[in-house]
Amino acid sequence: MSSASSTQPATQAPQDFASLLRSLSVPDGKPLATPAQDPLRPSTFAAPSSLLMPDKLPTYTESESTRGTKRKADLPATKPIPDPSNPFYDPRLDLKHAAGLIYKTLKAAHTSTDRWAETMIESHFLLLADKSKHQPDHALNRISKDITHIADLLRLGRKGWTLTDLPYNLFQDVEQLIPDIVIDLNKLSEYHGCGWLLQRAVLPTVEVEKRLRGIHKERQRIETEYKAKQAKFWNEDARKLIKKEDPTVAMERVFGFKSERNDDEERVGKGEGAKCG
Repeated sequence: MSSASSTQPATQAPQDFASLLRSLSVPDGKPLATPAQDPLRPSTFAAPSSLLMPDKLPTYTESESTRGTKRKADLPATKPIPDPSNPFYDPRLDLKHAAGLIYKTLKAAHTSTDRWAETMIESHFLLLADKSKHQPDHALNRISKDITHIADLLRLGRKGWTLTDLPYNLFQDVEQLIPDIVIDLNKLSEYHGCGWLLQRAVLPTVEVEKRLRGIHKERQRIETEYKAKQAKFWNEDARKLIKKEDPTVAMERVFGFKSERNDDEERVGKGEGAKCG
């Protein structure tokens, strides 16, 4: 495959920024970049000085190792956009039910992959895998897509959600499911012609495991810091306040109620009992 495209010499220099962009193209005819007014694809040519620096223009290489065309220039990063079909970005879904969907998806994947890897002989699985090439809704394709959707949520997050607030039992419930799924899928990917499972199913599952562990670890760190602050308050700060304040005032401030003690009770407390005649 060729490493760069050849362009026909222009009869005249581009008159403006937009025409310059249209004059640059890759072999398949797609534009190298879009005008700056397109908000979805910011261009490196936005700075006027870049027009005078041709060495800054993006270069492309095509090889089997890069799986197609790869941009080597130092381009500004664009925020990834989740798959529109990803159910975890449905506005009707809240974080609690998202956790349930994560568990349900991984549990179903665990059941299917365990059956395929442990009870199905290789020749039968190859027939199953061959059908998946012609059926988008095949079980193998659904598992790959569903796990990728989970990985996208854990990687990209969702506006208004704090992933460390996922229910605590989710981490424990999937702790053993995911390693089993990885082992089974890895075994199936070693069958003749099934290497595609490594990229489409095994690696997304490994990413899900890694990110869930990271979220769990971060949650534990937050909880540990909170407990340490609470302990510090009661062991140090609270004692200092008690020493400085009248106990009754401190009780009223901390617990929010007002102590009712009449003068007779105060005198009794000070040891000033009534004198006998």
